Amino acid sequence: MISSDCVTYSIAEYVTPCRIEISRQNFKNFSFHPKNVNPMKTLKNLFLSTLVILFGVFSYAQDAMPEPAIVTLISSKNVKDASELVVDLDGDIYTDKWKKDNIVRIEIEIKANDITREVVKHLVKKGRFRVKTRQLENGSVLIYMPNVKLPAYINGRLLSEDISYKLLIPENLPVRIRTWDVH
Repeated sequence: MISSDCVTYSIAEYVTPCRIEISRQNFKNFSFHPKNVNPMKTLKNLFLSTLVILFGVFSYAQDAMPEPAIVTLISSKNVKDASELVVDLDGDIYTDKWKKDNIVRIEIEIKANDITREVVKHLVKKGRFRVKTRQLENGSVLIYMPNVKLPAYINGRLLSEDISYKLLIPENLPVRIRTWDVH
């Protein structure tokens, strides 16, 4: 149905049939010219839209960041016939005495940022956190982890890890902690 000042359309495809009337007079008066735009309203809408988008991005980014992977390893080393225990480990070191005579127990807590627990387990299997001992000339036993001193890159980024150690040492064994490199 067409009249002189109004065009009528019927929409009946996938929705309930309805009528939309568009006046020719309304089209003549409407313009996209900047004089019809309220700059304060436009800036307000732009500012609110930007806030909504930033909020969505930051909330997604916080959900996407993985929790730090925390893994605890336990290693025991025989220190029979040692006159002294020399500890050369990077990180926080806590020592405690126990009643076992020839065994040093080392509990290693690894907190790795920006990687998953499975990646840390893979690094453990590859020997990154392997504890080694070496008998020194003066009868002391050195405990160290040489592979931790080497930089590790995961997907092109330097691995960020915090390692702490708890050592259970025989009561009769003196301990010395040093922090210089072993070669």
